[in-house]
Amino acid sequence: IRPACLPDKDLCIKPGTVCVVTGWGFTDEKGAAGFPTQLQQAPVKIFDNNYCKKLPHYGVLTDNMLCAGWEEGEIDACGGDSGGPLSCKVSDDPNSPWVLAGTVSWGIGCARKKSPGVYSFLPMYSDWIRKNTNIRPAIVGKNINNGKCLGSNAPAAVVDPEPDVIKELVEDENKQCLFHFGNDEMDDKFGRIKSP
Repeated sequence: IRPACLPDKDLCIKPGTVCVVTGWGFTDEKGAAGFPTQLQQAPVKIFDNNYCKKLPHYGVLTDNMLCAGWEEGEIDACGGDSGGPLSCKVSDDPNSPWVLAGTVSWGIGCARKKSPGVYSFLPMYSDWIRKNTNIRPAIVGKNINNGKCLGSNAPAAVVDPEPDVIKELVEDENKQCLFHFGNDEMDDKFGRIKSP
């Protein structure tokens, strides 16, 4: 398990990119199995918001939101996952960091056909986060992929085709993100974590 880096306002994610949602929520819509005892993860594909807005009940999507899932359903976040992270790989380099693309917000049921999950889109809140926490973003959108949108899929070594537990535990602090707290004393206290 590793931290996901905060993005700046210029980060964009190419539709079709496969990212990972993690959480402790239900593994079925009705919660019949209760909450899991291990952290769960699920690969989800980023959809174009214009596509999602055409689906029933999704016309309310704004630029502050991101929708992700699968057209056939079957894999999704669910009840109890709200507020949890949606993380995307910054590049195809196995040592590249993950970026916090969004947080679980809402959906119609769980893993239903043509009912993707909706996430807050973190880059839209970058300035607010910095203003209220004094933490600068570690991932600068203009510096990623030659200024193009993210499009690297989560690696198969981390994500199975079906929801499962997180498999990768990173102990090397040099493979994390770079957090800037705005003052050298705090930066030194919390450590610098590398990012591209």
